Amino acid sequence: MGVKDNQRMIHFSDADIDKLEDLAKEKGERIEDYVANMIHSKLIPLLEKQTEEVRTEIKRWTDRDWNTFFIGGKVNIPDHSVEQTHGKYPGKWVNGHTNHFLPLIMSLRVLLSLSRERGQPYVPYDEFISRAYDVGLKFKHHLIEMEEGKDGFYERGFTGGFPWSSIELELSHRGSTVRKTNTPIASREKRGQEAFNQYYTSVKPDSTYPGVLVLLGLVHLKSETSSSWRIRDRSVALTKQGYELVMLGSNPLLDAYHQGTPSHRIKNTLSTKEQHMILNAIADNCPLEAERISDILAILQNNDSATSDSRYWGLGRRAIFEEISKFEFKSFTDTRSPQTLNKELSAILSRMQDLGLISQGAEYVSGQKKRFSCTSGGEEWHQRR
Repeated sequence: MGVKDNQRMIHFSDADIDKLEDLAKEKGERIEDYVANMIHSKLIPLLEKQTEEVRTEIKRWTDRDWNTFFIGGKVNIPDHSVEQTHGKYPGKWVNGHTNHFLPLIMSLRVLLSLSRERGQPYVPYDEFISRAYDVGLKFKHHLIEMEEGKDGFYERGFTGGFPWSSIELELSHRGSTVRKTNTPIASREKRGQEAFNQYYTSVKPDSTYPGVLVLLGLVHLKSETSSSWRIRDRSVALTKQGYELVMLGSNPLLDAYHQGTPSHRIKNTLSTKEQHMILNAIADNCPLEAERISDILAILQNNDSATSDSRYWGLGRRAIFEEISKFEFKSFTDTRSPQTLNKELSAILSRMQDLGLISQGAEYVSGQKKRFSCTSGGEEWHQRR
């Protein structure tokens, strides 16, 4: 079958027609054929390139942003939270696409900011997810720009979980694995926004996948009508637990770095206080996730091959995967396939690093096979279980 042509009327000035006819004659072509060919071969690629260049502009993080989302030292912020929660989710675990917790901390601060603007706990859900995406993308750009090299936040994976950004296409020299494709930048950005909304800011308490903010008991959703699925009828608020987490004001990147802590002293995206509070939220509201964490810690402890003169130690992800599969841990029995288990294991290992429960083995260098080991904090948490 041939390609179907669509005819459209394009108006040119007399002067432009004269120039195009001269150019077409130089090529020995009819003006219609010449213009059609140049639109396809020159104009469209040029417009696409300009569109990409426009979209890679970085929105600057400003003093106003710091004033809005910096919490450290602030004690006079009204308690815009609610007593209601959605209760426990005993049969649920955190989604395998939710790899990090810093975007959650940022999203909760966005929600607090919106509550302060309105002077009430509940804010429209659509406004919350829109603002969280915009702020998350802007903060990611800020982290990428502020530090570079061995202490760079992007190089160390501290921007993980934030929305996809087209500027990563130009960061291969800093370890970016984002590839250029034929998919338009606008489409990739839209998919990135949808993914961020689904795996980080989604609040659907009655859904199969309620969202991590709901699973950890950090937010509460109410509907203005009986149709809770209509996004414009939904409002969201911080729970007491969510408000307490936000008000810790001790995040290494949102608070300590702003107060002057140098980047090389920042070893994690969460503070010790935030780690403890999130672990408590997991244990209180999402017991199956806590059981999975505990099982992985047990595997690492039971297979620790470290000696006093060990150079490489810890357990690789494949070995952990095989232990889970071989001994059929109950906490993972609902995983539908080896592919799904592999994805979920990668995500939970990343989250456990954020929580300070595990670390990469000694002498680890980026690009080498990762090996994981329990931290002292991980051992203590496992013993208390």
